[in-house]
Amino acid sequence: EFLGNHGIRLVFERHFNKTYLDGAAMLDGTQPIVALTLRHDRLDNFWFALLHELVHVDKHLNEAQLFIADNLDDKTRSGKAEEDEADEGATEALIPRRLWDKSAVKTTFEEDDAIALAKEAGVHPAIVAGRVRHETGDWRLLSGLIRDAGPVKPFFANQLH
Repeated sequence: EFLGNHGIRLVFERHFNKTYLDGAAMLDGTQPIVALTLRHDRLDNFWFALLHELVHVDKHLNEAQLFIADNLDDKTRSGKAEEDEADEGATEALIPRRLWDKSAVKTTFEEDDAIALAKEAGVHPAIVAGRVRHETGDWRLLSGLIRDAGPVKPFFANQLH
């Protein structure tokens, strides 16, 4: 509803088998559209993918570039200016660098530290857990916080095409 009130259409598509599509940003005329597949059915991934695509809408879509598709796990994206900018914008929107840099959870990997940072940043602890896991490359860290958040697909079940 919030995005719709700001002129952005949000749609959900079921993940296509044997593909790695997480989301896309596109223009239909002047109408921005963000599409998400919820391929990784986790709260941290949902918010990162959504904000990543919104940065593309804000900064990269235009008459010359009407469509951007994203596999957020693709390591070859790194170094591409528009992808780096979208990653940085999403990262900063979720947990600002000024909070992340002084956070204990970066080195302790403790749930209490993750919860403290989440409270300070105003986000769900699963988002902090996702950031720790992404930055370290250790997808086992803070898995309880990810699991406790539960899946996101049930919230959009009636919207998945």
